[in-house]
Amino acid sequence: MKAALHTTDGAKQEEQKEVYSAFRPSIRVLAIVVASITGFMGPFGVNVYMPAIPRITEKLHITPGETLLTVTMYLVFQGISPSFWAPLSDTIGRRPVILCTMLVFLAANLGLAFVNVFWGLLVLRMLQAFGASSTIAIGAGIVSDVSSKEQRGRFMSYFQSGSLIGPCIGPIVGGLIAERWEWHSIFFFLAAFTGFLLRRYGLLWGTDPDVL
Repeated sequence: MKAALHTTDGAKQEEQKEVYSAFRPSIRVLAIVVASITGFMGPFGVNVYMPAIPRITEKLHITPGETLLTVTMYLVFQGISPSFWAPLSDTIGRRPVILCTMLVFLAANLGLAFVNVFWGLLVLRMLQAFGASSTIAIGAGIVSDVSSKEQRGRFMSYFQSGSLIGPCIGPIVGGLIAERWEWHSIFFFLAAFTGFLLRRYGLLWGTDPDVL
């Protein structure tokens, strides 16, 4: 009986090992880098916008409260979006969902780069959050897919660094852009950066063992 249990446990351990060993080291590194950068985008997207709030209020002829509503709704959709994207990524895989969320984020930024009315700014900010913020949940799933239990803590720390760096440098980048150019330039920058990332993400293999 003990021998049978030992054999069963050994088979399970071997199966678990094989799941993670299905990914080459280079693919694991690429997956962690992608997860870290995607985790960076959501917090960065809200903080890069902050320095431009006074200018947006002035240019669109709206109240400070209306401008801050665009921040509030971003945060609301930041909380809602993972409940949609994360289950979808478990079903069809991480790569297609990440590409889709980045396309949504790109489209929202392109719209924000040209918007000049309050309602458009508000709607596109919600769409922007819907595309970017879910990447934190999906990134955590990528880390889980490509790492064993022994590696997961270390890999998760690399991933979390992206979401922590975003709020630190977002206001700096936003302030520099808003000071040098007008506020729409912030969203041109985000659109260009997202386009660059989309090209890189196209190289990422699917990382969910169940749908690989």
